[in-house]
Amino acid sequence: MLSFAPKYIFDYFLFLALFLHFIVL
Repeated sequence: MLSFAPKYIFDYFLFLALFLHFIVL
């Protein structure tokens, strides 16, 4: 679980960043 947890966190963070970018713009 700990091995693939960082990948999920990275994907979620990337998606959140992109979503926030669209909201700001």
